[in-house]
Formats: sequence, structure tokens, C-alpha cells
Amino acid sequence: MKRLNTARVGFKHEGLDVSATEAEAFLSNVEAFLSEVCKQELRVDFATLSLVNAIGHRRTQNWLEKARVALHSEHYAESVAHSATAMAIYLHHRDTRRGERVDPSYYIDSGSSDVGAIADWILDYVEPIRFRLDLVSHGIDVVAYDRFEALTPGASVGEDGTVRQYRQESRNTPSREEARFCYDFAVDSVLALRDIGMPGRIQENSQKVRARVKTPCELIVHPRTDPHEVIRVAEENEELPIAPQRNRGLFAPDLSEFVPIIQDGDVAYIQRDCLEDGVEVQIRGESQRVRSPMVQARAPYLAGSE
Repeated sequence: MKRLNTARVGFKHEGLDVSATEAEAFLSNVEAFLSEVCKQELRVDFATLSLVNAIGHRRTQNWLEKARVALHSEHYAESVAHSATAMAIYLHHRDTRRGERVDPSYYIDSGSSDVGAIADWILDYVEPIRFRLDLVSHGIDVVAYDRFEALTPGASVGEDGTVRQYRQESRNTPSREEARFCYDFAVDSVLALRDIGMPGRIQENSQKVRARVKTPCELIVHPRTDPHEVIRVAEENEELPIAPQRNRGLFAPDLSEFVPIIQDGDVAYIQRDCLEDGVEVQIRGESQRVRSPMVQARAPYLAGSE
């Protein structure tokens, strides 16, 4: 590894030539060494080891993994789209100001349509500037972000957590280098944002209401999507925090077979019949016990209704 780094420094800073044969030997030796160390000492597979695992937001990691697989499979357009989705999801996850934005037309007389249009125009003009200042303050290269934005389709995340992609204009099929750039930029940017200490967007119930999983079950983004986007599979006997009533989103499902829980600071859903009976909760100040996970009336906090 030291010889590899010496060759790199010599070439980069001193202009010393390195033969292709030596460089390939250095690289193969380093890869073999790291593979053995990871296997023997860390009990992990070096081939699957990635900085993505350090993100700590499972849904973002899932999409970045899809982008990586598509990149290695030479499906470059698909990889670029997945990188854009991952970036949009993590930015949405970190947006602690959601729900605080105000429609200016609410405060303007209905007859003052021109004033309302001007207010909307100002918001549309200022928001991209504010967003870029936020990126700069977190050490993200705005020029690189502009390139990322130019190469990727637009992606937006709704209040229910689902993602919608759209292409603002026709683009050529991305090259391998462009797909690799988008993937690397998304990973580096998310890691930079993760390193900025911020409180979780959604806090658990003050009563710390939890439900125990009785059989392995999928955690999904939202029940109304088809097919469901699976975040992960909850393990047997795992305890899941129930989402507070105020944090269940604008489109909380009215389906009694799903329960809203907290996953990585966001609301996700699990099938009710995967959970054990007998969750002890506080409802309107009174302690009650959920006798059956299928009875909506006995556990209104699980059904998404007040």
C-alpha cells in the first residue's frame, strides 16, 4: 500500500512516470491484502464494502445500491436515475422545515391576484438560491451539483414519501463516466450532509410506544403505492417505535391493516398482523392495552386517526 501511494504521489506531484505493469501489480496486491484483512479481522466481504453503508438512512442506501448495481451492469441511464432518486430522498429526509412553508396567497386579499402572483414568483426565484447557499454551507461543490442536475432526471418526493421522476428535457444516453460521476457525487454529498449534526426530523412518542414484531415483515414507504417500495424486512422480536400522531404525513392511510412506525427518522408502514398483541399505550391520558392488532377501534393511534 505504501508503494502504491508513493507511486501516486510521485506521478501527481513530481511528474514521475509509472509503468502500467507496476501500477497493475500494486493495485492487485493492495486489493488482495484488503480482501484478506476484511475477511479475517472484520468478518466482512471486501467486494461489497462501500461508504454507502456509513450513511445510516436505509432507504437512501437502497437506492444507491441499485445505482451501483445498474452501473456495474452497464445500465447507465438506470443508474443515473437511481442516483437522482437517492439524492432527492435524502434531501427530503433532512428537510426539517417541511410543513412550515406558507402559501403567501393565504394572506393576500382574493382580489389582489397580481400581488399573489408576484409573491409566488419571488418564492420560486429565491428558493433555488437558498438551496444552493445551503449546499455551499455544507461543503458541497455547486458546480458539480449543477452537472449532476444536468445529467439526471428531475426527482421530487411527496409528503407521503413516494418519489416521482420527470425529465425536464430530452437528454442523450449517459456514458459510463457520467453515470459513475452521478453515483460518486450522490454518495459524497449524502455523506457530507450526514456529517452535519442535525436533530432527527421526527421524534418518537414521549410515551415511547413500541410494537414487537412476531413474524418477519416488510417495512414499506406507503401502503397506497403499487408496487410497494420496501425499505427493509423487520426481524422477529424486533421492537418498532410507533409514529406520533402529528408526524404521520398529510396522506396517512385509512387502511386498518397497516401501522405507521418510525424508520430512520421517517414514517414507514408495516402490516398490523405482523405485530404482537398487547401493546401498552397512552391514549388521551388513559393507559389502555391493545387486545387485538386487527381491532381498529381499540387502538386509534395505530389506525392513523385521532
